[in-house]
Formats: sequence, C-alpha cells, structure tokens
Amino acid sequence: MKAQLKAVKKVVALRKQLKSASPAKKAAIKAKIAKAKASIKRAAKKYAKIAAKADAKKVASIKRRLAKAKDPLVRRVLKAQLKAQKKVAALRKKLLAAKTPKARAALKKQLKAVKAKLAKAKASLKFAHGSAKFQKKLKSKMADIKKKLAAAKSPERKRALKAQLKAAKRIVALKKKLLEAPRALRALIKAKIAKAKVALKKASKNVVRVTRRVDAKRIAKLKAKIASAKSPASKKALKAQLKAQKKVAALRKKLAAAKSPKAKAALKRQLKVAKAKLSKAAAKVKSLVGKRCKHCGQKLFAVKSN
Repeated sequence: MKAQLKAVKKVVALRKQLKSASPAKKAAIKAKIAKAKASIKRAAKKYAKIAAKADAKKVASIKRRLAKAKDPLVRRVLKAQLKAQKKVAALRKKLLAAKTPKARAALKKQLKAVKAKLAKAKASLKFAHGSAKFQKKLKSKMADIKKKLAAAKSPERKRALKAQLKAAKRIVALKKKLLEAPRALRALIKAKIAKAKVALKKASKNVVRVTRRVDAKRIAKLKAKIASAKSPASKKALKAQLKAQKKVAALRKKLAAAKSPKAKAALKRQLKVAKAKLSKAAAKVKSLVGKRCKHCGQKLFAVKSN
C-alpha cells in the first residue's frame, strides 16, 4: 500500500513538472511518468495479492474459532462475522479489478456498508464471549444449587434453595431473550436482568442465613441429646457427631464469606470431607439405636437420632 502511494505521489509530482518544463525536458519527464505508472500497476497487483492473502487468513481464523466454539450464541455471532468477512474479501477483489470510476464508486459504497456489518459482528462477538462466560458460571452455580437441594433435609433450607435456583433460572432466561431481542427492547431486558441479579444475591444471602439457622438447631439438638444420654457409649457417639456438625457449620460459614475462586474450591474440598465424617458419625449413632449397654444393660437410645 505504501509503495503504491509513493508511486502515485511520484506521478502527481512529475505531472506538475511537465507543465512548467521546457520542450527539451518534456520527453524525459514523460518517460519517467510512464515508468511511474508501470510501478503503480505493479504495486496495485502486489497489494491485491497481499490483501487477498490477508482476507483468506482472516476467514481461516474465523473458521477455526467456529469449529472450536460450543456456545450457541458465540457460534451464531462467529457465523455472522464469517459471512461479513467473506463479503468484504469478495468486494475488495472486485474493487481492485474494477476499471471505470463509476463501478469503483459503487463498490466502495458497498464495501463501506459491509465493513460496518463486520465491525458490528466483532463487537457482538466480544459481548457473546462475555455472555458465554457469565452463562457458564451461572449454570455451574445452578448445578451446585441442584446438588445442595438434592442433599438438603431441612424443609426451610429446601425452600431457600428453591428460591435461589428460581432466581438463577430467571437470569439465564432473560440473557437468552436479550440476545434475540430487537434493539428497542434491549434496555428494558437489561433492567430486568439487573433486577433479577439483585433477587439472586438476596436469595443467596437468605440460603446462607437459613443454613446457619438449621446448623445451629442441629447443634442445639445434639447438645440436648448429650445432656440426656446416660450411657458412655451413646455420649461418645453423640459427641463425635456434634464435633463433625460444628466443623460442617464452621466451614459453611467460611465458604459463604470466601471471595476468591481458589479459596472457595479449597473450602469446598474441606467441606466434602467434613460432611463425609458427619455422615459416618450420624450412621454410628443410628447403629446404636435399640441396643443395650454391655455394662449396665440400659438402652443406648430410646428413639432414632437425626
């Protein structure tokens, strides 16, 4: 492109010289103009070849990204970008081959419109990648809530988790609507998404609050059972369960306050181990129900323990 521009500038400068030159020098300047025109043609051909190669590389790059992309929105935007990029390449080829100024003007007009579409597709891709990342994070959170909901035993905690899941599902649905909505409705849907995010935050805080309350109730219940237990074996089993329950409650509290994904992942691992220990301790207490103490002959537990 620079070589072509340099050659054009040289022709313009030589034409100026030709006007003011003496008849003796005019032939030499005309020869120089002819040479400069030939170099313009060579530069134009070279530019056409380089532009075609660059467009082909861009098309190939978009095709590779499209093959790797899994998110439906990202795929849709990449397809639109690929279509626009192919159109730009075809119009550039036509423009470089065009002979008349009228044809060039018409092609330039078309190229400008298609380039605007391409720029729009690129901007949409940036938004789509951000949206896909957010959707992935939200879907992961939904899967986590579903897992907690399946394991939850307290009706109070189940209600709180269901409300949290409902709020997360609403955001996913609204995000989907936003991508398919016309420009006029986007602001309204964005406002709804912001409102839904506030509702999700509120529901998540409520889950934490309810979980703490449920854990506190369980700890209090276990303490009451320890106080009423008469057999050393039943007291020992209940104390192990209480210790495990306290550990689970403490880790849940830490997990709710954790900020970084690394800290959350580490606490989730610890919580999984603590929950396994709690299940084991609860199973031990359950296995003692109806049995009698070897030393005093008393029943270890009159009723089943929760």
